[in-house]
Amino acid sequence: MNTINITAIKTSTLQSLQRHFTDATTIAAKAESTYDAYVNKAALFKDLYTQATANYTTVSNQWNMLLTLKSSITALEQTSDDCNEVADITHTKIKNLVQKWELVVQQTLEAADAINLASDYINKRKAANTLISSDLVSDATTATKNAANAVTLTINALTASLNTLTMASQAKKSTELTGLYIDMTSSAILTPQPHLEILGVIKPPQASHKPLETTLGELLSDATKKQKAAQKALDNANAEMANAKEQLDTANAKVVAAQAALTAAQSALAA
Repeated sequence: MNTINITAIKTSTLQSLQRHFTDATTIAAKAESTYDAYVNKAALFKDLYTQATANYTTVSNQWNMLLTLKSSITALEQTSDDCNEVADITHTKIKNLVQKWELVVQQTLEAADAINLASDYINKRKAANTLISSDLVSDATTATKNAANAVTLTINALTASLNTLTMASQAKKSTELTGLYIDMTSSAILTPQPHLEILGVIKPPQASHKPLETTLGELLSDATKKQKAAQKALDNANAEMANAKEQLDTANAKVVAAQAALTAAQSALAA
C-alpha cells in the first residue's frame, strides 16, 4: 500500500473522528440545556414546596391553638356550670334565710310590743299600788330595754341578709352572663347555637355561619393535600434532574473520549 493510500485512510479516519466529536459535542450541549431546564424546574418546585410547607405549618399551628382553646372552653363551660349551680343554691338558701329573718323580726317586734305593754301596765300599777315590788318594776324596765335591743339586732341581721341576698343575686346574674358569653364563644368556634342571645345585644350566628373549627379543619386538609402534591412534584422534578445529570455526564464522557480519539488521530496523521 503506497503512502497516498495510507494518508487518505488516515484523513478519512480523522474526518470520521471529527464528525463523531462534533456529534458528541452537539449531544452534550443539548444534554446540558436539558439539565439546566430540569435544574430550573426543580428549583421552582422546591420554592412551591417551601411555600406549601410554610402554609401547612401556619395552618397546623392555628389548628393546634384551636384545639387548646377548645379544651380551655370545655373546662370553662364546666367551671361556669359549677359556678351557676353554686350561685343558684346560694341565692336560694340566702333567700330562704331572709324570709326566716323577716319572720323573726316580725315575732320579735310583736314580743317587744307585748313586753312594752306589760312594762307600762306594771309601772302604772306601781304608781297606784305601792305594794307592788320595785324589783318587778326594775325587771320590767330591763325587759323593755332587752326587747328593744333584740329588735335592733334582728333588724340588723335582716339588713345584712338582704345585703347578702343582693350580692348573691348579682353573682347569680354574673355567672349566668359569663355562661352565655362562653356559649357564644363556643358557638363561634365549634357549633352554632342560634337560640343564644345576650341581653338582646349580641345576636346569634346566622344560619350560614361556619364555625371556626370547620373552617380551620378545611384549611388544614387543603394545606396538607397541597403540601403532599408539592412534595410529589418536587420528587419527580429531582428525579428528572438526576436523570438529566446522568445523561449529561454520559454525553460529556463521550465528548472527552471523542476528543481523545481525535487528538490521537491528529497526532498520528502529523507523524
